[in-house]
Amino acid sequence: FLIPYHWGTFNHVTSTAYDAINRLRSTLETYENHTSVRILEPGMTFELPPKSA
Repeated sequence: FLIPYHWGTFNHVTSTAYDAINRLRSTLETYENHTSVRILEPGMTFELPPKSA
């Protein structure tokens, strides 16, 4: 899984706090493994599915 974190935490010199996550969201549909990406809002959790045999 790809779980981006610390997005929205601070402004960078050349971008806002949400530029990177907004770019990721806008390009996810073209990403081959987009179903493996989990964007969690602050305070959310993600439980890994059980490992299959």
